Amino acid sequence: MRYGSSLVVAAGGATLALVLAGVAPAQAADGRDALQINPDCRSMCKGGDGDFWGGNGGAGAYGGAGGNAWLNGNGGRGGDGLPGQAGGKGGNGGFSRGSGGDGGHGGDGTNVGGDGGKGGASGLFGGNAGNGGNGGNANAGSGDAQGGRGGDGGSRISDLNSKGIGGNGGNGGSATAPGAARGGDGGIGGPGKWYLGGRGGDGGNASGASAHGGAGAKGGNVFSGTPGSGGAGGNAHGGAAFGGNGGEGGWAISFGNGAPGGNGGAATGDPATHGAGGAGGRSGLGTAGPNGVSSRTLQVGNVWVTIQAPASVRFPSSAPRFPS
Repeated sequence: MRYGSSLVVAAGGATLALVLAGVAPAQAADGRDALQINPDCRSMCKGGDGDFWGGNGGAGAYGGAGGNAWLNGNGGRGGDGLPGQAGGKGGNGGFSRGSGGDGGHGGDGTNVGGDGGKGGASGLFGGNAGNGGNGGNANAGSGDAQGGRGGDGGSRISDLNSKGIGGNGGNGGSATAPGAARGGDGGIGGPGKWYLGGRGGDGGNASGASAHGGAGAKGGNVFSGTPGSGGAGGNAHGGAAFGGNGGEGGWAISFGNGAPGGNGGAATGDPATHGAGGAGGRSGLGTAGPNGVSSRTLQVGNVWVTIQAPASVRFPSSAPRFPS
């Protein structure tokens, strides 16, 4: 952490120095992790906040949010979720400077996976936003299954934060079941401002009698710089299988090129419907990003081969089978 920048305000002939961008390290104290605060906590345990003048937030536990930083410091990581429950949100970085904490991962479950936690926000003058947590996987011995959604990447990259990076979206959880299975959707990439947007999370894979791959998420936009690419759609395998669609690429609102769209997910089944590639991101004064491609699987003997082609190419509805 950097210390020593200050904002000086004159009031009534006296000079008041308000330290916004750092204080002496001896005055800064980190927040404690959730299980240090309460070792007996078993659910939604929040991390402690950093000291007012500086210090990082503590980590959450069992789906609890990470602690926040006040003026300077990084937010704490969100706690991973209990089985089938959501992960905690990442703590916010300091108001002046600091990065947001990553969101906790969703807990794995039987019929339902927990959603990933959202990444924390960055500081006003510096720091990156936190990444979203991954969705939990669902593995059902009977019935249906739904994978958890990936957490969204953190945002709040201000006009005064020239190098701030938007948080990446978390990936969706996978789903496996004898019945219907649906992979979780990816989390949305956090927007940047002048530098980098976060990548969209990938959709989760699915396998079941009726299988739907999760959708890839949109990449984060920037006003000027490099936006985040779209996430890939999840693959699907089953009786009736539907690959997830790729996410749209992030936009460059003014200068910079649009980001690539995510590739569509492959499908193997009867019928098999392959996911479409996501649209490339737009650009105000640059070039639009390339569209994602649609995936296709072929069985050659006992080996499955995935090929990809632009969205304009149309594949037959069922996979041809080559002899062993």
